[in-house]
Amino acid sequence: MRERVARCESALVAFSGGVDSTLVLRIAADVLGSKAVALTAVSPSLSSSEKGDAQQLASSFGVRHEIIESNELSNPGYAQNAPNRCYFCKTELYDLCEASRQQLGLAAILDGFNADDFLDHRPGHSAAREHRVVSPLAEAGLSKSEIRAWSFKLGLSTWDKPQMACLASRIPYGVSVTEERLSQIGAAEAELRKLGLRSFRIRYHGQVARIEVSADEYEKFHSADFRRRANSVLRANGFAFAALDLEPFRSGRMNEALKGSEKQVGFELGELVRNGQFDEYSRAIGDLGVTAAIGDDGNELKLVVQAARPGTPEWGGYAGYRGYFGQERLKTFFDLDLAIDVRPSFAAGPRLAFGLQYELHPLVGIFAGLAARVGIGSPTRFAASAFAGLQLRTYLLE
Repeated sequence: MRERVARCESALVAFSGGVDSTLVLRIAADVLGSKAVALTAVSPSLSSSEKGDAQQLASSFGVRHEIIESNELSNPGYAQNAPNRCYFCKTELYDLCEASRQQLGLAAILDGFNADDFLDHRPGHSAAREHRVVSPLAEAGLSKSEIRAWSFKLGLSTWDKPQMACLASRIPYGVSVTEERLSQIGAAEAELRKLGLRSFRIRYHGQVARIEVSADEYEKFHSADFRRRANSVLRANGFAFAALDLEPFRSGRMNEALKGSEKQVGFELGELVRNGQFDEYSRAIGDLGVTAAIGDDGNELKLVVQAARPGTPEWGGYAGYRGYFGQERLKTFFDLDLAIDVRPSFAAGPRLAFGLQYELHPLVGIFAGLAARVGIGSPTRFAASAFAGLQLRTYLLE
């Protein structure tokens, strides 16, 4: 990791004051000295205590610390709170980082993305890739537990700091994020922290505050007096009811619910196909196809309607399954379909395709591939094709 940071020669660290970015900043300060700068973006989604912690840590490392206001709430994509909300937040952050990086004459932007983050829903990482942000923890293969171990070895006070995701993560996907709701959640959590809770979350459900606490803090709620004080805190901050979750807190709980409910609806436009049809003759035709698909990040069910170029009578389509491999912007996919020709003569049979998809944006991608199919009819057809197109997506929640 030190070698990777050293190759940057100078760097701006996107610094939240959490476990991960603190280790990155410490290493950057050790390796790059005065050529390492920290940047913390402040907005209603950041709890007030986190700003102070970040300032104190940056000062202890002797690095320059830039504090900049961010305004992700003004972006409807963020405020609507779809499953890709973090993409818009991180885009705002890295836009600010890039502007500061250029102004300060630094070579790279570093973040605290780690190897474990690949295993969870992290749309914000797409924004990092778009801005060519370097993730030294992930590149070094460091997991969260290893980061805590190295932080302890280096004497960092954050080695056992609870994970402190942004306040918007307390609001279920599909429920809009507002400054009032963030303020309500932040104030209530600050008061509960004063009562002695350490590793917990308040999940927002309208009038109901659902408290998730770590397993070793459940015993605090055995006390009637503690329950009374906790309930008073939540009522004072605008919640009519308080509920204690029976399952212990762990980061990413909201994303676990997402895995069962998230759906993506996609439309593939301008699918240009070059077919070699082999039956009684040989020819090449260009087809234009429109695809409707529904699925999640790794699977889709799709329906394609195709028409030949103007002036030719071919009509047909296919329906089936598309599976994806990979979590980065470039993914491979395969199709298993039933293809049907309607005109000029009827034929039906299997279609198999392989291809690549490149994610330009969480909602926009381009793709290309090769396919082969058999059409059983009169006459029987064997076809090979190359195809390419543009994919547009949106998110649905059940």
